[in-house]
Amino acid sequence: MQRRAYRPEGQVESDKGKHLMGNVNPYRLEPCSYIFIMFSDRNSLWEPFPLPENTLVSRTVGPLGLWFQRKDGECWVAVSRDGAGTPPDEWTRWALRRGDHSLRMSPLLPDRSVVVKPEYDIRLLKNTHVRTYTRVPIWVALDVIGESSVRLTEIPTQILSNTWFGGFTDGETCYGLATTARREMPADLIEPHQAVCIMDIRNQSETDLKVDRVCLRVERLSLFTKDGHLWADDTDITFEGEEASVQIRTDGLAPVEVADAVKLVEPRQPQKRGLAERAFFFLRNDME
Repeated sequence: MQRRAYRPEGQVESDKGKHLMGNVNPYRLEPCSYIFIMFSDRNSLWEPFPLPENTLVSRTVGPLGLWFQRKDGECWVAVSRDGAGTPPDEWTRWALRRGDHSLRMSPLLPDRSVVVKPEYDIRLLKNTHVRTYTRVPIWVALDVIGESSVRLTEIPTQILSNTWFGGFTDGETCYGLATTARREMPADLIEPHQAVCIMDIRNQSETDLKVDRVCLRVERLSLFTKDGHLWADDTDITFEGEEASVQIRTDGLAPVEVADAVKLVEPRQPQKRGLAERAFFFLRNDME
């Protein structure tokens, strides 16, 4: 389909890339012709795709619209927050290596932990457990593919608010989620820009455990896909009533709900020691 495109002109970005969250420079626009190609199929969203010359490619991930084109040895990328529609007036450009003719999008969980609330306050009696499901907005990593793969940038599908987890002296900045943790997750509630993260919280202490907020360490989780939906591996939290006895575990395996799902990406960070202490601090506060 022949349409009118925009040819931005301006400074070329370095090949290291940067986050595209609205902080881009405007470029002067002039019309040119192009062939327009749109992709929105969930099952093919994460497969590499070619980027021919003079071709504008659009991909949509929930509310995030991405526009790509290759011109004069450069890759141009534009971002919109209202889905597909028309190309924005602002672009970011990278100089490509010889032979870099394909791109690949990959889903990522956020680069910081997220704080979620259950759909309803939960109080666990001793020796009980609860399994909850949370929808977390993903980020989209953009790689250019040639003789090797090079990461251009990472783009959040949704801008999340900041929140604080922990005490004044030993806390950290996290993201706050608008979605809640549910006891079940019907497939029709999972949107293309969301990954389902599962928490299995066990109370093996001698007292009740109140859970009204939980800090979910998404940077420790892998991502899997099945039937076009994204799932993360389980986060198992076991509370035994003593600071040294709180256990948090992830196994890197697909959850039992989608046991045959295909792994797409590894965790951003490996699990570290000390994670249990900080989780215990949060759960302990929830009990007070």
